Amino acid sequence: MPRRVSVLTRGSSGALTSLLGAATAVSLMTACGSSRDLQFRMYDTRHQAGVEIRTTDLVRTSARAGTVPGNPPALYFRLTDEGELKFRRLSRVLAKRGARLHAFQRMAIEIDGKVYARPAVDYKVYPDGLTPDTGFEISLRDLATARRLADKLRSG
Repeated sequence: MPRRVSVLTRGSSGALTSLLGAATAVSLMTACGSSRDLQFRMYDTRHQAGVEIRTTDLVRTSARAGTVPGNPPALYFRLTDEGELKFRRLSRVLAKRGARLHAFQRMAIEIDGKVYARPAVDYKVYPDGLTPDTGFEISLRDLATARRLADKLRSG
């Protein structure tokens, strides 16, 4: 059974977010933008990795909102096979660079042109990067926001 590790951060809106993989959880932030122009990006904050995850890398029909007792409301979604490959490459580049520099390296989570989070990759715990095999979970302050985002991802 894969282990689940959480690295949590709190962004400007105060919402906590987790990005889950087979053996990972990374925190990130998100919010709702215009559904017609949905632009989702995950990328290296130093713009050196040469890979980024975009809206087309999301399995849009997988987006859903939900709650688990004792946890904040969350948005759940998965990446396409290509999106998973890109995420693995991105997190591997960050982990390798982190090992070289002896410092956590960050990716940015951007929706509709606004960065909501800069979660770090722990190169000591994940020296080969993270895997998104079980999808992503983004914890938010309220269920209404999670539902809006799920609707947006599905339809935007």
